[in-house]
Amino acid sequence: MRLLVTTTAVCFALMLALHGQQDDLATAPRISLKDFNHLKKTGKTVILDVRSLDSYKAAHIPGAISMPLSDLQQRWKELPRNKSIITYCG
Repeated sequence: MRLLVTTTAVCFALMLALHGQQDDLATAPRISLKDFNHLKKTGKTVILDVRSLDSYKAAHIPGAISMPLSDLQQRWKELPRNKSIITYCG
């Protein structure tokens, strides 16, 4: 799995990706598994699974929120503004 960390701005990058502007998503920072585990322990992050609901149900990172990429444009306001967001996909 690839991990992507950023603030709420990731929602806008993902929405751009929905509209065919993949370059913004391609330049988002990646983190290592070690950094991911550290960030997860701080409680200052939200883990966002942007895969399909079926993929989420099959297996996901404990504590991850399911918000498929296809739903992101309608649901991004559900995300907290005071935490960093770590997204992942298959």
